[in-house]
Amino acid sequence: MKISYVKSSREYLKELYQGMKEAAVEMLADKKMALEETLEAAAGANAVKTLVRVGNPVEQILTVAKDNDVDLIIIGSGRLTGIRRITSLGSVARAVSERSMCPVMLVH
Repeated sequence: MKISYVKSSREYLKELYQGMKEAAVEMLADKKMALEETLEAAAGANAVKTLVRVGNPVEQILTVAKDNDVDLIIIGSGRLTGIRRITSLGSVARAVSERSMCPVMLVH
């Protein structure tokens, strides 16, 4: 089993002040390393591939899914509360589920 985790930051990351951009890249690298350690412990050392992408999250997730011929996309449905949590999806989750060529599992 292969697991790919895709983290995409919006385009504005490209336009940040250079010092802030370097700090953001370092923070993403730290988070990537922590995530890899967690996933490797859960799934086995050779089963995890972690990707960090800059750009539109929907486009990045769908591109990675297509390029890697994934069988299933698992995505969080957003940070909604109350009744909206039950009746709504986040915009990224909705767009991925509508445009994906493979099954999508939504997780609250």
